[in-house]
Formats: sequence, structure tokens, C-alpha cells
Amino acid sequence: MGENVQRQCSELCLGKGQLAVQGACLQEKRADFLCHQDAASPDTGTEEIAARQCPALEQLGQAEIAGRFSDRRQGLFLVTGATGAGKSTTVAAMLESMNQAGNLHILTLEDPVEFLFTKGYGLVSQLERGEDFGDYFQAVENAMREGPDVIMVSELRDHRTVHAVLNAAVSGHYVIATMHAGSVVETVERLVSMYPEEQQAMGRSLLAASLQGICTQRLLTGRGGAKHCAVECLNANHAVRNIIRSGKYEQLHNIIQSGMAEGMQSMEMGVDKLRKANLLRCGFGKVLSVG
Repeated sequence: MGENVQRQCSELCLGKGQLAVQGACLQEKRADFLCHQDAASPDTGTEEIAARQCPALEQLGQAEIAGRFSDRRQGLFLVTGATGAGKSTTVAAMLESMNQAGNLHILTLEDPVEFLFTKGYGLVSQLERGEDFGDYFQAVENAMREGPDVIMVSELRDHRTVHAVLNAAVSGHYVIATMHAGSVVETVERLVSMYPEEQQAMGRSLLAASLQGICTQRLLTGRGGAKHCAVECLNANHAVRNIIRSGKYEQLHNIIQSGMAEGMQSMEMGVDKLRKANLLRCGFGKVLSVG
């Protein structure tokens, strides 16, 4: 029965190459469905859907830096970090801010749906892998034909998805995505390396043409066991694009170090801010590794 309700609530079928969004009530119906499913789980034994309300960017410490990229309307913005570093939380807060600020159609491709969005000026269509679509790359291609203002992809895992995302980003869509990577440089290296070797020059070209920025998060244990987020931030300017095209990724460190006026920040700067605020124990803090 839950499967039928899910289909009825979302009225979406990306797996078959179709996407029908009927009215602004979509989000409310999906939220109502998720709440009922969550409430039914303890008694019925059905799988619990742990969808939560989105936090405000201001509540996320340094991760608030991602909000600087909320006004972009095309290209690619990446939030990266280890498992459990809060990537999904940052992206959800960023999308909620965009939803409240402007009349945008935001389409999310998630696995699973983790956050619920409140009513705003925009329309948020949340699609879940396995329920509303099959493969990420096909879902991105289908979504492009519907013309959303923002496409969010919950994780870049393979070459076909990366290529679909970069094509969407260079064709006028604003794509926000997450990846597993420990630094800005590693993010660029890993993304390009997903392409077969003979196609990596094309991957570098597409990334250089579309990249807006990268925020890499690291979660640290502070005093009293509290968790604090340190962020490395890259704002893609002309120099960054040239470095990516050339494949000399290590030079991005120098760009970040000298780019404070453009909102850039190295991980060392981020950790130092936490230390100066007396939030970290033992002078640095232990990096949390989850999964």
C-alpha cells in the first residue's frame, strides 16, 4: 500500500523517462506521506523513513560558507567530505535557504530522502532512488528536459553520473552535488579520474567551464564531545579554471591561500578558527570517522 501512496504523492516517474509535477502541493503530499510512514514504523514493522526538517545555514557553523553559493543560477557546486561529515545537512540547509528566498523549481535526486523542506516561494520536487528513479545519470538527463532551476544530486559515484551532471551544469542548470573526498584538490582529482583515461581531458574541460565552487567539510570533536565543522572553500575564478584545464591540481592550494578576499579558506584556516574560538580540545581535535 505504501508503494501506491508514494506513487500517488510524488506523481513522478523518472525511471521511464517522464517527469510530471502537478502543482505546488507535491511537497506537502510527500511530507504528509513521510510523516505517516515514520509514525507507522514502530507499530507495523515497516522501514522507518528518518526524514528531518532542514536546519538553517546559520546553525551549521563554518558550513554556513556554502550559503555564499546560493545565488548562483548555473554551473556546479560541490560539497565534499568523509562519510558523516554533514554534507547532506549542509546541502539541505542551502536548498532550504534558496527555497525561501526565490521563486525557484528545485529538483532533488536522493538516496534516500533525508530532509523535508518547508513551504517557500519555490517548488521543491524530492525524488528518491528506487522509488522515483533508477540510475542517477538517467535521472539527471530526464530532469534537464523539465527545466528545473536547480538540480541536486545526492552523490557522484560513477563516470556516467559525473558526465550527466557536468553536461547539465554547462547547459545552463545550477547543479549542487556531494562527493566523498577529503580536500578540494582530492575532489577535483577524484571527479576527473572517474572518466576513462582517454576522456579525462574532456572531463577537465567540462569541469573548468562549469565549476562554481567546492566546500570540503571535516567534522572535529571539540570540548565535551561536541562536534564542530571545519571547512575548506574554493571559489572558482579564472585562475582556478586554468589550473583545472592544465591538470596541475596541486596549484589550487596556492589559490586558496591567497583567495581570502574572494571568500576562500584552507582547511588549516578553518581548524585555526575553531581553535581560536576555544572549541577544540587538545589544541586540534580528533577527526571523526564514520563508516
